[in-house]
Amino acid sequence: MTYLLLSLIVIPIGTVLIARKSKPERLWFYTGLSIGAVVAPFCMGIYGLMHFAVVLRAIFYVSMAGFILGLVHGYPAIFIMRILGLLHLRDNFAVFYFIQSCISALVWMSFYGLTGNLIDKRRRQANSE
Repeated sequence: MTYLLLSLIVIPIGTVLIARKSKPERLWFYTGLSIGAVVAPFCMGIYGLMHFAVVLRAIFYVSMAGFILGLVHGYPAIFIMRILGLLHLRDNFAVFYFIQSCISALVWMSFYGLTGNLIDKRRRQANSE
């Protein structure tokens, strides 16, 4: 499962490569959307590297950074799930994690997408001057 979560990095990389050729003026917007879609599960995948920490101490620190980033990126989804009354789904972990990841993707896609849109606007303004 850890390797599947870590393989999500392919989505933003592919988005950058495609957007660079097709829509370079919207590169950061599309990149922000794709990063926001995969950031929470990817952080949990980094945390999943903990079982390699026995071999290399540096992996322990990387996995702890993934754990902290996973908490930061997962908390808004938990908060929204609490508001919507969906916390009772904790009994079935797969359903809970899937719904949490979907809500997290919506929250962070909007955040990183808007941030990328602001970067694109500033780049266009700098190029027009």
